[in-house]
Amino acid sequence: MIVSEETASQLGQRLVDYIEQSDIERSGQTPDLILGAADVRYSNFMDWLRQQVVLNELYLGAGIIRRPGISFFKDMEGAAAASYPLALTIPKENGTGQSCVVIPDTRSLPGGMLLEVLAELLGDKISDADKSRIPGTAEDWRAITLFHESGHCANPEDRLSDKGEYLADQHSFEKYFQAYDQGVVTDQDVPHALRAIRSVIAMTSLDFEHSASVLIPMPGEENIISSLSPDDFADVDVKMWKACDSVFAEIGQDAANACTQLQALLLMKDDQLQQIGITAEEKGHLSKIAYDEHADPAQVEALLRRYPVPAEFREEMDRYMDAIHITDGRITITDGRTIARNHPEVLYEYARRQLLRGDFDENPVQKAFVERFVDAAERYFPNTFHVPEDRIRNGPAIVRENTPQAGFPAPSPEQLSPRPN
Repeated sequence: MIVSEETASQLGQRLVDYIEQSDIERSGQTPDLILGAADVRYSNFMDWLRQQVVLNELYLGAGIIRRPGISFFKDMEGAAAASYPLALTIPKENGTGQSCVVIPDTRSLPGGMLLEVLAELLGDKISDADKSRIPGTAEDWRAITLFHESGHCANPEDRLSDKGEYLADQHSFEKYFQAYDQGVVTDQDVPHALRAIRSVIAMTSLDFEHSASVLIPMPGEENIISSLSPDDFADVDVKMWKACDSVFAEIGQDAANACTQLQALLLMKDDQLQQIGITAEEKGHLSKIAYDEHADPAQVEALLRRYPVPAEFREEMDRYMDAIHITDGRITITDGRTIARNHPEVLYEYARRQLLRGDFDENPVQKAFVERFVDAAERYFPNTFHVPEDRIRNGPAIVRENTPQAGFPAPSPEQLSPRPN
């Protein structure tokens, strides 16, 4: 394994030594080259690497994407300079196999690049208080990210698939616990936090590239993977998408209904509105909210409670409501998604409501996904999602009883086999 002194220093020499000496190497999951941000500055080294890439065709994953090395090299160089974690395979010139190049995440914050991605998705709404709840050190997160990318070295043909990402995360969790038991990393809750962040990213962005990893059980949790058929496992992303749509649809429908009521209320005569307590100035403010497709339904419902309609006006208001077009189901899902992104607390409350109501009880994939999203909000991001104080989860997420690899079952070969056309 080739790694420069500067990159080894960034990652921690102890971690680099552990990777070279542990069973990662014996299982064929050691990168041939770890390319760090510092290495891009050295022209001689990069010229040498560029030559290797030009001599061969560069493969990203299974050859699902194949480009001549010279055209892709700048992307790889840019990824290294930005410390964007990545695994690449380059066929060896003599045709005896492939070389695996890994770009590690060398960010100096717990959560690494994943936390940056999540912050961007949530419009930088993650508070410093929540960031401080992420377990582990920057070094711990560099380790688990490096273990993930190294996992791709053994399965390059699955690099761009749900299966490949599942196996890479499974590998990273197993190796992280082993490294924890050997004192290489410091906090055993890091795999749990990584899985939690993946669940929030999937729920807020509908990015299911790593969605299957949300199902990897931690020690002590039920293993639902073993109960899934090959088709179930292959359709994990579809099931999670439908769970998200269920939450978004209810948010959107409630917002549409609440806004419809507010719109009908504001159609009443000015003297009626004054009796209800709405002045001309307040009517203008309420109109903006009533016709906002992305209004928070809880906010609108609170306004309706503030201005109760007298019984003698109710029949007239109902006629106005019947005359107002209510958004169709497709649009309410889209609106609900936008409301959820603008108001993370709404997403959390509705997901929790459906979970407690039992909406996902018949689908173990959806139930586990939503449970882990709700747990992530309550354990790691209570300020971001406005979690009530009595629901905030503190203390260790994982309690292990001397079982370093407990809770990490692999899918069966049948589950991972391609489905027939």
